[in-house]
Amino acid sequence: MGLFSKKKSSSFPSKPNFEPPIFPSSNKLDIPDFPSYEPLEQPTREDSSAIKNAALSNEDFDFQSPNSQPETFTKDHAQEIFVKIDKYRDALETIEKIKIKLRQSETIIEKLEEVREKEEKEFNDWKSSISEIKQKLLYVDQNLFEA
Repeated sequence: MGLFSKKKSSSFPSKPNFEPPIFPSSNKLDIPDFPSYEPLEQPTREDSSAIKNAALSNEDFDFQSPNSQPETFTKDHAQEIFVKIDKYRDALETIEKIKIKLRQSETIIEKLEEVREKEEKEFNDWKSSISEIKQKLLYVDQNLFEA
């Protein structure tokens, strides 16, 4: 079999002599030098640990430039407000609770008005019955002492 037989020598053409092109020197071209940066201070380990701790903390930061003034909301221009979804859901739940409480307070006020009307009616009935009793008592008093 031919698995371990001697390989036949292949005849490749000889390598051509290849020379890379010659580029003009950079002194002849007007290429500006790149600016260099030299750090003023080397950061210390304390600085890097402070940065690491700040990055790992869960605090919300308010990134405003020192010259910026708080934005004012006007009715003329619609402005976008970005809110976290869980805060938005909490706000919706709170609004729904407020709606429920308002409905309950409206029903309580209606019941109070009904009770007040009933009290007013009964009070007027008592007043009229007292005035009737008073008139009858005056009639009896006049009839007894005239005779």
